[in-house]
Amino acid sequence: MQRLKQYCPKCKRDLPKTAYSPKRWGRRGWKCRECATTERRKWYAKNLEKGRETCRRCESKDPRFRLLRHARERAKKYGVPLDINREDIVIPVVCPALGIPLSRGVGGHKDGSPSLDRIIPAKGYVKGNIAVLSHRANRLKQDAALEELEALVRWFGAAIAKLETTA
Repeated sequence: MQRLKQYCPKCKRDLPKTAYSPKRWGRRGWKCRECATTERRKWYAKNLEKGRETCRRCESKDPRFRLLRHARERAKKYGVPLDINREDIVIPVVCPALGIPLSRGVGGHKDGSPSLDRIIPAKGYVKGNIAVLSHRANRLKQDAALEELEALVRWFGAAIAKLETTA
């Protein structure tokens, strides 16, 4: 004979099987829908900011999430400090180094895609040492026209001078 009730280890009640979702199997047995919902809401409230930082949908709405996520990966890879958060990343309308409009590329990096740059690479991703430039400005070390290099040198000179006056 089949049992008509199921024990919920969370609320410690025998409930009808209709009170359970078929996908709510926990480590200690089935959880009723009410307990599973309460547990899920607590988890989301606790992990809300962490969840937002890794959510792909959030990245599509705010490119600062992607820039910060990749900066964290590079900081870990290269062993440089990182003490910035999403609010520290300010994306201008145009690239401050080259003057080209910044917009997120669809399907990959484009010349005008925003890119997080360390002004002095050894200092890492710390407040005051980061800037958002175009992807092209960050790639110029490989292949650049003379005018682009001059614009980049002017911007980096001004940025380093500003950094040294605040330090």
